[in-house]
Amino acid sequence: MEETLLQTCQDFISYRDTARQEFLWTGYRQVFPVCAYIYLNHKTEPNQEMIKLCKDILRENSGLFSSFRSTGEPIFVTMLATEEDPGLKMQAASVAYRSLRNYFPSTNYLPFLAMIMPDMMPASEFDRFAEETRKLYDDMDRIHSFLTSFEDVIFAGLLTMNRTRRKYDLLNEIEYLYEKLSKDSIFHRDAMQSLSHALTLCQGNARTKFDNLQELCRMLQMSSIPYGKDYEMIPLGILANIGLDLDDLCRDLIEVYEWLGHESGYGFFGFGRAARLMHACMILCSYHASGIIELSSAVIISVLLEISRQQSAAAAAA
Repeated sequence: MEETLLQTCQDFISYRDTARQEFLWTGYRQVFPVCAYIYLNHKTEPNQEMIKLCKDILRENSGLFSSFRSTGEPIFVTMLATEEDPGLKMQAASVAYRSLRNYFPSTNYLPFLAMIMPDMMPASEFDRFAEETRKLYDDMDRIHSFLTSFEDVIFAGLLTMNRTRRKYDLLNEIEYLYEKLSKDSIFHRDAMQSLSHALTLCQGNARTKFDNLQELCRMLQMSSIPYGKDYEMIPLGILANIGLDLDDLCRDLIEVYEWLGHESGYGFFGFGRAARLMHACMILCSYHASGIIELSSAVIISVLLEISRQQSAAAAAA
């Protein structure tokens, strides 16, 4: 493994452990690797004093039952902790959130979109952006009313941020990718729509993007590396389409995957093999494509969706 990639792996574990220390009160250990991923993307090391400050800032600007205080709170705190002025960022995110609430009900996902809006546009555009996001979401819902839910608002927002492509073209590509994915037995139905959204965010031809994912999956199978078939596919799909040679990419992915297998937190009492591959994808996405906010956001969303799926399964079992 290249020395710089090895250092990134070591930083990921270190940052994950710091997040676990600071956010022990959360019920979902999946958020700790996401926090590490955010720090890697911003090339920032976690600082306990900054984390404490950002916890206070978030709570001062949101009520006890606010969506900012939901499952994703450690993620939002970490996003603030990577800012030069976290107080200003939280104020801007609060304004963005109010604009979104004019068009969408409160969900655990909406604050994440509000957190990235100030990075992509001035506050004067928040209302227009929220309205355009609602229109795209409604179009997505008309095409797949049984699959679309308010967790898809984030993807609608990320796609709306793309000013270089027409809405018609985006919707056509989403549908094309969904149809291709639905014909392939390796993908679970619940995650296919989200994966089609994530792939649409990537650069390139729709057919090529699907083929890249298929080829990377085939390479992993040939190497006896198991991969998840739900929302864990989102980071894998993004990684397959960041413009790198797939042979080189798969080699790096296997090296990182195997390296993680020797670290604490993985194995029988820790994260399983599918989650370990997902974390390896996070490491490589941060290593090769940290500056692409839409793609890094989609990686984070995949974890929020996976947590939501587990919550729904637990509720159904009860």
